Amino acid sequence: MADLPPEPPPRRCEGAGCGALLAYELVVSHGRGCWFPVRLCEGCTARAAAEERRERFDALFRGSGIPARYAGFTFGRTLAQGEGETPEAFAARLGACPRPTIGRTPWNTRVAALLRAFRPPAAPGSDAHGEPRSAASRSVYLSGPVGTGKTTLMVAALNGLMWEGVPVVYLPEAELYQRMRVTARAPHGARVDVDVVAVASRCWVLALDDLGTTEALKPWQRDALEAIVCARYDGNRPILATSNLELHATAPGSRTIAALHGERVASRLTEMCGRRMVRLEGWSWRTGGAAPASGAPAQTMLPLGRPPDES
Repeated sequence: MADLPPEPPPRRCEGAGCGALLAYELVVSHGRGCWFPVRLCEGCTARAAAEERRERFDALFRGSGIPARYAGFTFGRTLAQGEGETPEAFAARLGACPRPTIGRTPWNTRVAALLRAFRPPAAPGSDAHGEPRSAASRSVYLSGPVGTGKTTLMVAALNGLMWEGVPVVYLPEAELYQRMRVTARAPHGARVDVDVVAVASRCWVLALDDLGTTEALKPWQRDALEAIVCARYDGNRPILATSNLELHATAPGSRTIAALHGERVASRLTEMCGRRMVRLEGWSWRTGGAAPASGAPAQTMLPLGRPPDES
């Protein structure tokens, strides 16, 4: 029978302003018992965990590169169009909401379901050595006219990942080239920014925003993006990408990522995304009017509200 010392008197919870009485926990090992003090009650423990999670999110957000206007944005910050509500009335109601807020339509509800299902290769999908089994189908490519909510929906997914403790890097294409210029022009021996190509190639989750916005690319710009895409393709690391352009031509004479960055980039993104290439059409949430028509067909139709499978 275990040698049990007498239980100490109850002690106060150490949570700020709490003071609840707490009993000690009994631990028995090798026939001997010991009373261990409980520092926090259940409520204070939950609050401490929530505060720790918030601090972790804030740290990840500061290091992600996501613009400050998207701090805290989630898929819940959407407004549903009422049944029979005209687009003009819906736009007026949406305009009264704090930004960033986008309208919830059947189409972007499908996109939200797609992005909610996004998870980077991690422990549940890894082998015994911790290597991802397959990340090729976990990348996502959102295309469509300006103002249709591509970046906002993508950032909602990124914020959700950071709440789960997953680090992300948000990198618009134009910023990639600007940071490379700063590094190249720094005086010899001076402290410069980190190697943005290396970071983008090796980070856990990369969000490439506004691909194709830079025209008349120089060879070093094409090489940089190709190096990033190829490294992530070879390393089974996912990419969330947005663009006003399709990866491949859907109409004669249309501008494409393949034409700007080459078939090597476009073909790898096509394989990495699989069925997760979606085009947003119809409505500009910035101007409250119809988005510029492109004539390009949607590449994927997803079941409403149903996350896609991993095939």
